[in-house]
Amino acid sequence: MARFQRGSLRRELRSRGDTWVLRFNQTRESDGKRVERTFPIGLLRNFPSESSAWAEGHRLDILSSINNKPDFKSPKVTFGMLADRFITDELGEHHLVTKRAHSTKHTYKMYLRLYLKPRWSTRVATKIGHVEIQQWLKQIQGENDLSDPTLHRIKQLMGLVYAHGHWTLMIPKACDPTDLVRTTSVSSYEPKVLVPDDSHKIFLKLKAPENVLVLLLATTGLRISEALGLKWGDVRDGLIHVSRSWTMKTVGDTKSAASKTAVPCSQILSEYLDGRRHSPVNLYSKDTDWVFASSQRKGASPRSGGMMVRTYIKQTALDLGLIKPGERLGAHAMRHGLATFLASLRTDPKTIQGLMRHSDVNTTFNLYVHGRHSDRLEAHTAATAAFFPPVSPTVQ
Repeated sequence: MARFQRGSLRRELRSRGDTWVLRFNQTRESDGKRVERTFPIGLLRNFPSESSAWAEGHRLDILSSINNKPDFKSPKVTFGMLADRFITDELGEHHLVTKRAHSTKHTYKMYLRLYLKPRWSTRVATKIGHVEIQQWLKQIQGENDLSDPTLHRIKQLMGLVYAHGHWTLMIPKACDPTDLVRTTSVSSYEPKVLVPDDSHKIFLKLKAPENVLVLLLATTGLRISEALGLKWGDVRDGLIHVSRSWTMKTVGDTKSAASKTAVPCSQILSEYLDGRRHSPVNLYSKDTDWVFASSQRKGASPRSGGMMVRTYIKQTALDLGLIKPGERLGAHAMRHGLATFLASLRTDPKTIQGLMRHSDVNTTFNLYVHGRHSDRLEAHTAATAAFFPPVSPTVQ
């Protein structure tokens, strides 16, 4: 019976950096000779000690592979193993490489739990083909009524799992079947746009603090998660300093570095905020208190954004006829409306981008600025007038 071998670890400088490599012997099938093989366990920065590198080798079950296979080259890494490693490194409390918002991590975990892991967990990652992924995406779209952008995000997430597998040296770099999978991020849904005039109608029907929230969102372009994440100390010196977000009952960072840019606070907005802060019914007015503190939670957290939008803003918009029954409406409609309104005034694009706090001006104009019927009608009227030039008076 062949003797069980454990192999030995050594450090080698490879293209990705200092790497732990397992050395072991195998019988080559072609000529029966004993030859030395090596297998990369992981980077030194990920496994700083030899014991941690051995622990990773045991997790990959490499010892079983090199003692049971006549010519071992790599362990059978399943997609489930890649996904578990991705969840541990990238979706845990402390990210290893990429910083992601709490809501993004939640969505990724949901997609992995509902779609990716049930279908692909037991499959060897390097044996999954792009055609079967394409067919599977079409299948789950029909079964779950998923939109094209949702399918696109699921495919992208699968690609991220493979990319992390490359980075951790669990699979070869060239292995990513999602590269050939075709999806589209274009949505057929046309977002509802509430320009400032529409938002003002809602504002007049509401009382504090909901009317203050509408004024804040409609004139600054803040995301509702950023508005709910504000504390009174963030409003100072004519500016609103955005430093955190509140989403899914969790304090998180802003969406991007550009999102941390302070936004102007006009005098009228400042007066409404100040009136709310010093209102006799407001019990939470210290600099460290939330601007939209929850009385039910005794100020320990902000109010629920979903409840404020659904119960107050959307219902009022429905009562005013701004939306139809069954039509979708979220707080983001005011962010879209502000960008659209400013563009109709021929505002400098960089100014609009700065107020929206987008990293790329293309995001502002491709996704947030929408054409309005009134603007199209005005342009059409001007074109018609140019088509029929005024008749010069006849000289007698």
